[in-house]
Amino acid sequence: MWQKSSALNCILIVCVLILVSICFHCASTKNMEQSETVQETKTETERARLDSTQIVSRKKHYSQLYEYWKNGMYAEALEPGHKVIEIDSTYTNAYFYLADCYVKLEEFDKAQTVYEAGLRIDPENKYFHRGLAWVLLTKGLEEQAISEYEIVVEQFPEESSYHLILAKLYVNHENDEGAAREFERAVAVDLKTRERWIEERDTMLSEKGPDDQQVQEYTTKIEETERQIRASLSTLEILYRRNDMGAKLVDVYFHYLKMDSLDTQAMLNLGKQYYELGENEKGEEILRKLIEMDPDNIDAHKFLGGCCVNLKKNAEAIAAYKRVVALDPENKRGWTDLASTYNEIGQYDEAERSVKRALRLDPDYGYAHVVYGEIYEARGEPFIEEEKSIPIEGKLIFLQAWREYDKARKDPEWRNHATIKIEYLNNFIPTAQDTFFHNLGRN
Repeated sequence: MWQKSSALNCILIVCVLILVSICFHCASTKNMEQSETVQETKTETERARLDSTQIVSRKKHYSQLYEYWKNGMYAEALEPGHKVIEIDSTYTNAYFYLADCYVKLEEFDKAQTVYEAGLRIDPENKYFHRGLAWVLLTKGLEEQAISEYEIVVEQFPEESSYHLILAKLYVNHENDEGAAREFERAVAVDLKTRERWIEERDTMLSEKGPDDQQVQEYTTKIEETERQIRASLSTLEILYRRNDMGAKLVDVYFHYLKMDSLDTQAMLNLGKQYYELGENEKGEEILRKLIEMDPDNIDAHKFLGGCCVNLKKNAEAIAAYKRVVALDPENKRGWTDLASTYNEIGQYDEAERSVKRALRLDPDYGYAHVVYGEIYEARGEPFIEEEKSIPIEGKLIFLQAWREYDKARKDPEWRNHATIKIEYLNNFIPTAQDTFFHNLGRN
């Protein structure tokens, strides 16, 4: 179920990123208009290159270009745009508006040419890099777009949309490391944005109340940002698991809990991850908190039992596993874990009763046969004495263990483990001669 949900989230985020890449260009033109780069910042030396007639002509054509662009008359803006650049090829503002007109007219090849020409004049111009990146992506030139977006994310580090676009491109090109890095950066930016908006919303809320339009707008923005963060985290989860980066998953679940401290699924995943990383004390702590909130959470009890076993808290582990099977009497794993823990503390009869319950539920369950074999092994251990032969009674117990391990080999998950156990027990099971004399004595 998790894999299906994660895969669906991954598909959704890719779709969202495509929409983001299409929409951001419109906002970028407004930013450019408001930026200092739109202002005439030519130095006196640069102005001296042009005579007064050229300056007047350039200003006239630039004014026409800008007015046509501002009013959406993009086709009409092309001619004055060309003339500005013909008069002064270093006038960078003209390149921006001319390129954007070509974008709006969906003449992307020409837009690309103009952006590239502008970058030859001003190689660090972040608006040119951003516009060129968008055009390359729209044209499907993903490798070239990656190169540009790698520049853009450094020029606009606080814009999560660009990190997300680059992350999506990295995913498409099987660069998991790059994708994970950009999703992480996007999450960090979005979390900061969310915190700022919550603070502003709450200040407004205390002054104006929950029905105020601005308060509601902030709430909507916060919710949208949270959805984007969750989509990014879901994709990060896939990337981390695919690349065996278990320690990084802890950060993912902490981020979920930052957004919602009562997120029981995130708490469970965090406790499970601590258990898998061997950080059992942390796992026990978070899982006990979860159980206080959700006493009937079977998985929480299961992983709590595992943490307690590793911490040598066998009585508490038994209590956890008993809760598992009480909540789900047909939980074969729960019965087997309970049997294993009973066996650990030498309560072999209880262990055998529990493992038999598991095998009644699934006679071919490899883990249960392994644990049953371990119960027989533990019962046979007292018969092993240093430098002395094992009596036939002990060998017969080890034979029972051998047979359980042999049954476990039918389960692919436990085949290798059971085979190792069998190879070890070959030294302790009865020989043909042992069996002959044992049977002869019984007769």
